[in-house]
Amino acid sequence: MPGSATTDDSDYELDKSFEDLRRPKEKEFICGVVEGFYGRPWNTHQRIELFARMKKLGMNTYLYAPKDDVKHRAYWRDLYTVEEADSLTELIQSAKKQDIKFVYAISPGLDMTYSSVKDLTILRRKLDQVSSFGCDSFALLFDDILPEMNKCDKEVFASFAHAQSSVTNQIYEHLKQPSFMFCPTEYCASRSIPTVSDSQYLNTIGEKLIQGIEIMWTGPKVVSKIISVSSIKELAKVLRRPPLIWDNIHANDYDQKRIYLGPYDGRCPSLIPFLSGVLTNPNCEFEPNFIALHTLASWSKSEYQDIKRQNSVETHVERENLSKFDDNSVVIPGYDLMVAHKLAIKAWLPTFYTPTQPDGGRPPPPKLALAPTDDTPIVDAIITPILNNIPTSVMTCMAVTPITQTAPVGLAVPVNQLVGTVTVPSEPDNSQETDSVASPAGEPMDVITDKPSLAATGEPAVKELLPNSLISTAIAAASSEEVMQVDEEVTSSADLLSENEKLNIDDLAMICDMFYLPFEHGSKAQYVLSEFQWLKINSHVMDHTKLSTSPELHLVEEWKQRAEEFDKFVKYFAAVCKKFQMIPNSCLMYDLNDYIWDLRGTLSLLNSYIKWLGLARVMTEVDCEILDCRITWSTKGYNDAFLSGDNEPWVFRGGLTGELQRLLPISNSTDLFSIPQRSAELENFPPKVYTIRPFIPSDETAVYNVCKAVNHSMVDLKDSTEQYDHLIPDLLIGGLVTLSSQFSFVVENDDGVCGYILATPDANDFHRKMSVSWLPEMQKKYPLPVETDNTSLTKAQGLVSQFHNYQPEKSELLLTQYPALVKMEFLPSVKDLSIKQRTLACMLSALQSVQVVGVHCLSGSPESRSYEMYNQLGFVRTNPNVLTPENDDTLILVRII
Repeated sequence: MPGSATTDDSDYELDKSFEDLRRPKEKEFICGVVEGFYGRPWNTHQRIELFARMKKLGMNTYLYAPKDDVKHRAYWRDLYTVEEADSLTELIQSAKKQDIKFVYAISPGLDMTYSSVKDLTILRRKLDQVSSFGCDSFALLFDDILPEMNKCDKEVFASFAHAQSSVTNQIYEHLKQPSFMFCPTEYCASRSIPTVSDSQYLNTIGEKLIQGIEIMWTGPKVVSKIISVSSIKELAKVLRRPPLIWDNIHANDYDQKRIYLGPYDGRCPSLIPFLSGVLTNPNCEFEPNFIALHTLASWSKSEYQDIKRQNSVETHVERENLSKFDDNSVVIPGYDLMVAHKLAIKAWLPTFYTPTQPDGGRPPPPKLALAPTDDTPIVDAIITPILNNIPTSVMTCMAVTPITQTAPVGLAVPVNQLVGTVTVPSEPDNSQETDSVASPAGEPMDVITDKPSLAATGEPAVKELLPNSLISTAIAAASSEEVMQVDEEVTSSADLLSENEKLNIDDLAMICDMFYLPFEHGSKAQYVLSEFQWLKINSHVMDHTKLSTSPELHLVEEWKQRAEEFDKFVKYFAAVCKKFQMIPNSCLMYDLNDYIWDLRGTLSLLNSYIKWLGLARVMTEVDCEILDCRITWSTKGYNDAFLSGDNEPWVFRGGLTGELQRLLPISNSTDLFSIPQRSAELENFPPKVYTIRPFIPSDETAVYNVCKAVNHSMVDLKDSTEQYDHLIPDLLIGGLVTLSSQFSFVVENDDGVCGYILATPDANDFHRKMSVSWLPEMQKKYPLPVETDNTSLTKAQGLVSQFHNYQPEKSELLLTQYPALVKMEFLPSVKDLSIKQRTLACMLSALQSVQVVGVHCLSGSPESRSYEMYNQLGFVRTNPNVLTPENDDTLILVRII
């Protein structure tokens, strides 16, 4: 029966100085990638491509540890089949061809009995099999497991650490002391009990593990914002060796709405001598990891010194001349993350126009250029309710379980899901007819796209973010006549795209800025957050009752100007998204598509809301103060908690898209922010472009035409006379269009207006106005028919009687809890649910801004299209027995905002 292995420490002194704990200069610095996330593992073609990229970047190590490979973790005892063995052998040989060390990792800790001879024999046999494939480097991972031993182990080992070190040492010696790595159960400072220095577990691991074994560490947290030299020195003394960093700074498997395209940051180059190496555990999506790998490689080759970015004149000069850099530029010593990021973006851009092959392969990528080598708690009470709910044992070490998966054994699912997601299938649009209605001339105020079926202080000036020429070019591209319709063969050819249709470095830099890092948003993302908040809380200056007499007219002009600049930025982002649609690299398109298009839709939604604030002019100063009381990005305690890195990033759900959604008044309506389900193929591509904007008086004709097209079955062909031409819209929406257009929006595509949503915040007041002003006019326009026999009336004549027998809903309970009345319709060609969700979100945001708490609508029977649509959008029946007086086939549906 195995016991604790002994370690020869005769050459090691416990009072060894920090200087002596440096990595020996003759020992190669480990730099590479760990595939250690939860979720779908990368495929063989992607891994082979990864090895080629790593070699060009000067990396040397790949750790195979996908959590969802069942034979790596859950079924670690099972041997690989012949087919699986061939696949692993191919990977190992491919890595060797690129001079990349392939490290095979296994995670037996979920159910291993450390004192069991049988389990130890099985583990040896499994690793012997992998060794026969040509693998000569291994790792044992004991992360994300309960730190407890079973009864049998307690009889043999003094502690959990003794058990793990015993098994690890025996496997290490059985494999004849190969290159070997070990991941402890306490793999970061926040999981070290009670502290790193005083952890009995870590001290035992450091003492008992044979010196040739590398020990992994993630830093202060599972996902660490900063890893300091002092913390690594403290750890090295405990572990009696320099640690190997398993870096989760770019890991995104804990949040389906976040992806990271920012540079490697938070680790100064002076760490390098005190580390055995760094392995990055990047985004689950393969292609977007170019930036993470490129900047890590630059960092690993930098000199062992810190660069003061803000105070370095040389660095500033290099940033200004960055566009002149060659692919082989080596300009300044040290590591400047802004320079490294820019060079990585420049090197990444050509791969967007490298067509991918059906099997996932591609021609060799262009030559890559490396960058030049050169504990206080939150005190703000407003954020306390959020921070108090952070679980003490959440997710994972090296990766965090996605919210759609079952958490690993012994781990709790993270709480504080501030922005939820609902998977909604996106239906293909097979309509061959054009049933949209021509819209009045005018510049669109907002752009929302139909996603392909595969996400108030210190505001920087937008002119500093975007050159005027760049804005003009981008907006011109965004407002071109129509989205290019081309064959797949044409779209895959970069040669057929003009330079204006291709992404440039500034475009790609902007995309990276919007999806930056776990604890930091890029400068353009910060602009969007701060500018939208400023426009929202200062919208009271546009109050129409004070506009002509306000002593602060200069604020009105400032608000208009900043709203216009915000609109320009949103259109610029839309133009970049259109360019992104045309890239031939379908693998890259697939990986990034959901994130970019979801953010575009959210920006469009915010832009529509800002346009409404400027046009409706109904916000008071009190309304704005109430909106500013919400816990959002602009809240000091929340902002500080996010930026500090003191909390794991999954506490703040949704990334930039989530933060922007929470700035809207309807942040609790998470069902309206769902991401359509991915499809393996790009159907109906490029997608349709939609515009959601506030209703203006000139839209009346187009809105009436949509209403007639949707409800044409309400009348007979024999009713198609000039007298009844506007009967249906006059009856269904005429009162809302005439008396309450301030809270209404229209939806357009290239063919014109294709949908609308009309609302009134106070149905009771609206019905009173209807009775006084609207109905008398309609009764004159549509007099009662002479016939008295109902059986002889046409459908149109039957509808006319509703003007003369109008009986509004008078339920006090209904009008108190759901005071607003809503009417929403789309042409049949608009099949994408997300467009309807965002249209409703615009209207609900407008209503919530004036303190409306609930809405109701009139719908057809449960079998009708209107009922299905409202039900999909979160409306429910108040009571199956409640019917409107006008029509027994009409139901009242309600929704809380």
